[in-house]
Formats: sequence, C-alpha cells, structure tokens
Amino acid sequence: MSAEKMEKYDSGRVCPHCGRPIYCYDIPFFEIPVAITCQCILDQDAATEKQREAVKKQRRIEELTAKSQMPPRLRACTFDVFQRREGTEKAMDTCRTYADRFPEMREKGLGLILVGNTGSGKTHLAAAIVNSVIQQCYSAVFYKAAKLFDFAAENHAALPDGCERSSLLVLDDFGASNDTESRKATLQKILDYRIDGMRPTILTTNIPPKEWASRLDVRTVDRLMDKSLFRVISITAPSMRQERRRSE
Repeated sequence: MSAEKMEKYDSGRVCPHCGRPIYCYDIPFFEIPVAITCQCILDQDAATEKQREAVKKQRRIEELTAKSQMPPRLRACTFDVFQRREGTEKAMDTCRTYADRFPEMREKGLGLILVGNTGSGKTHLAAAIVNSVIQQCYSAVFYKAAKLFDFAAENHAALPDGCERSSLLVLDDFGASNDTESRKATLQKILDYRIDGMRPTILTTNIPPKEWASRLDVRTVDRLMDKSLFRVISITAPSMRQERRRSE
C-alpha cells in the first residue's frame, strides 16, 4: 500500500526548516509511525537535482562545442543576431525551423544545401544551426570543404574526427575546390557514409545547381538533387560585406 493511500495524522511536531506541521502514517500491522517528508525538503531536493542536470548539460555542451571544429568567430552565430535582409527571409526561416526540429530531421536523415553569393549569409546560417543543435546536446561538426579535402589528401583518404559519425555535419563552401578526382571521391565517400547512416549533412555553396553537373561527380549530383535527402535553399541577397563597404 502506498503512503498516499494511508491515513495520515499530525505528529505534533513542525518542520525545522519551514515550520509546517509534520505528518505521519503508520505501517500496517506494525503500527510504526513514519514521518512524511516535508514538501520544502522535496522541493529542495528537486531544485538540487535540476541544478545538477543543468551543470551536466552545460558540461556536455562545452564538450560538444570543443569538438565541433567551429572557429571562435562562428560560435557566436545565432539566428537572433543574423541580419535579416531582402533575399534571406526564406532561408532564415527554413534554417531556424530545421534547427528547432532537428530531432525530426535527424530521424529522417534530411540535410540542407544553402546556395548563395559570397557574403550572402549562408555560412552564418549553417553555423547557427550547428550552435543550436549543440545546445540540444547533439554532436555537430563544421568543416571548410577545402580544409577537409586537404586533410583527406594528407592522410591517405582518412576523414577527420566526427566527420562520419556526428549527428550533423556542415561542409562550408563545397564545390569551390572539387576540381580533382580525389576530392570528388572524398566528397562522394562522405555523402555515401552519412546518407547510408541517416546522418544529416548541410552544405553551403555559391555554385548554382545548374552548374553542379559540370563540377561534380554524376552520382554526387544525383544524391544532392534527391529531395528525400536534401532541401536546396536559395539565398538571393547580395554580399553583405560589399554592401557595408559601399555604405562607408
């Protein structure tokens, strides 16, 4: 029989912490009085446990951030500080929804391809997704495509830590340096592993889809254009850096 169903009675004592009456109940057959824990103690225990979980989560976030390969500058990229301009609205809303619903995106293995001019904000949006995903305690890594390809070339086609198994991978500025067969093969290897493992990938590029066929392997293009695997998001805004220089 649970304590909630037993008849309780006032013990005549009060809680030394909050002054509330201390109630007791008797164990059946033995009639041994057992004091009911005061609500203030239960509340304190709950607060302590909540604080412990918060500290544990923060440590996990710090660990994931350290492993994300994100440059310090991009760790400050969030949706709240993104400069919303004409031509970025749809991409901004789509990326924010993707980040908010990442557990669902992860379950589907669905990735994004952000296409836009240099300086249009696609790297900021990709970094904001990574930061949001890490805050949800999922692993995420961010690599410049050229740096990743160089690493693979120097390490006998081996891939960097987290590139294959992380919950989310961002390849920034892909397509700009895929001009060799070995780099095309590396990109295909990454996509094959992640797609087969239902691990989402986000790519950013300034190369429009109509030019992919002339820049990439046919099989890679076929996968990138598969709507069940990737959503292609166009950012039509011009370079924000150029706009800033013109206004100075």
